[in-house]
Amino acid sequence: MYILDGYRPDDVTELWAIEQECFPRGLRWNAKQFKGVLKSSLVWVAYEGPFNYYPVGFLVSWVDRGTPHIASIGVRKAHRGQGIATRLIQKAEEFYGREHDAINLNVRAENPAQQLYFRLGYRPCGFRKGILKMQKDLSPREGR
Repeated sequence: MYILDGYRPDDVTELWAIEQECFPRGLRWNAKQFKGVLKSSLVWVAYEGPFNYYPVGFLVSWVDRGTPHIASIGVRKAHRGQGIATRLIQKAEEFYGREHDAINLNVRAENPAQQLYFRLGYRPCGFRKGILKMQKDLSPREGR
């Protein structure tokens, strides 16, 4: 069972371990940057629960020039394939969808997570230096 909740400062060490596990050096923040990002961003954490509350994934987001942006998603390798990233993304979409019509994310062209983003309705809206910019429409639709 996984529980989604907000970031807790006590979890910084575990979240940093997830960041290191998910992203190779050169494609991740350094420790100081990561701590700063956690403090200044909207972060959801997936905890293995309900009793031990051990962090197994996270999503970092913020609003950039009026549009929400998913900056990073990380899930421990041992917990992948269980819908955690999907649930984290849906949590961000639900939150931002109350006041925004779209949400963006960037993904490296070779990252297999693209498949997940396409499945969740994200579509390419730009490409630069090996980075695919994707966007999902969050505006309400009839029958939705």
